[in-house]
Amino acid sequence: MEDFRLSIIELIANFQSIHNISCTYHITENGLLEKLNTEQKTHIYRIIQEAMTNAAKHANPSEINVVVREEVSSNFIYCFITDDGCGFEQQSFSPKNLEKSTKLGLKGMESRALLLKGNLSISSDEETGTHVKLSVPHNRILSLTYLYFLTTFQCLNYFQRQTCSFCDLFD
Repeated sequence: MEDFRLSIIELIANFQSIHNISCTYHITENGLLEKLNTEQKTHIYRIIQEAMTNAAKHANPSEINVVVREEVSSNFIYCFITDDGCGFEQQSFSPKNLEKSTKLGLKGMESRALLLKGNLSISSDEETGTHVKLSVPHNRILSLTYLYFLTTFQCLNYFQRQTCSFCDLFD
């Protein structure tokens, strides 16, 4: 995913042709997207893809809009995915209900947002459709490889009965 912007545009174009749903997009480029590593881009891409797929499967929309906005002043990346479909019961997307849910798509979106140290919010009603908002603080995004390294490093220190002031930060 070298050109992340192009990857998102291709995703939207392919989705539109497969599902025959009108899709619009707006992607700002201020440099933050290209600073993301491949894992981070993949998580954002998959959240967008899953939100669009959910709309097509469950909401019968006539239009889906995707906005990806970089806000350099606050160092945030925002993704908005909205549709004009039939919506769903808002209470079905709460942290408590999501834990018990068998809806793997929503769980996956939430898990990916957490890995990005971001926030995922979903609102929905019958009149305006579903609105998915992902906000990701760029300076707090951690690589999965880095997290794996930290976990492994901490475990090695634990098993060797050594202490590490760096690892203590994550206890």
